[in-house]
Amino acid sequence: MKKLMVLIVSISLMLGLLTGCGGAPANNNAEVPSENTPGTAEEAAWPRTYVDAVGNEIVLDKKPERIALLNFHNYEPIVALGQIPVAATDTETVYKGWGSLIPYAEKFEIIDVGATKAPNLEKLVEVNPDVILYIDSTQGAIVEDLKKIAPVIAVAGGPIPGYGENWSTWQGVIREYGMMLGEEAKAEAEIARLEGLLTDAKAKLAPYQDKTFVFIRLQEKDIYSWMPDFAFNPEKGIGLKSPYEKPGQLSLESLADLNPDFIILYDEITNTVDEDKLADLNANSSVWQSLTAVKAGQVISVDRSSFSGGPLGMEIGIRALVEELTSK
Repeated sequence: MKKLMVLIVSISLMLGLLTGCGGAPANNNAEVPSENTPGTAEEAAWPRTYVDAVGNEIVLDKKPERIALLNFHNYEPIVALGQIPVAATDTETVYKGWGSLIPYAEKFEIIDVGATKAPNLEKLVEVNPDVILYIDSTQGAIVEDLKKIAPVIAVAGGPIPGYGENWSTWQGVIREYGMMLGEEAKAEAEIARLEGLLTDAKAKLAPYQDKTFVFIRLQEKDIYSWMPDFAFNPEKGIGLKSPYEKPGQLSLESLADLNPDFIILYDEITNTVDEDKLADLNANSSVWQSLTAVKAGQVISVDRSSFSGGPLGMEIGIRALVEELTSK
């Protein structure tokens, strides 16, 4: 049932974006058509110089249309601004596996070019992209090879600190992609729309402001925790309360020490590892069974895209929390 809800939200979001963009691409070589037409201010803004996440200045002669993505963090901002990349890494697990992206994958093809840590350069040559987006910390060692294929732009696996002010917030990440694609107005509209959702969610979830929440993924031997900005930011997010200050690895025993009121579980559609681990804990772990959230039935599964910091997954997370908590 929860996965059906994720897909309903995703499809509604996709239809809204495509309606706003005026239609859908005829094939994977084209962008989702923009409202901008030749002669508009944004069309006239080319060529432009874009400064990427590591400070390189890249001259873009025209709006990028055939974009290749080499990191999963790139998908959502690009799609949210109305464009479908021509190629990307990890399409099976991300593009076809995240609840936020599945409706797009069912409609628009993206050519797979291997794994994030080992992109297929020969396939990239065949794709003939206008531009390649890469993460310096992951693909920095092959950047010179990438430059032989197409102009490259370094982006942050964001939102993440250390790459300038914009890359440290989800709003700033959307703005960066807006500048990159010549879609500044669309970026601001998307930010305003999401901020409106957050304001509404914060008001609806005000009764839970004194409760503690953890966002976690159950792994084979331990637990990994997140602190999504949309959920925990007291000023620009819902303002939920976390029992820990920084995300990272947790043991089951340390989770018991935190003893949160609500547990938000990472739910990955493409495999059942998390579900199997949850079933094992429910059946066999007295520590897990002793948790306040477990005893109260306050364990909520949310699509893994909500943990990524991207705008599409963020909306799924916001709507899922409101749906689950206001129905109690």
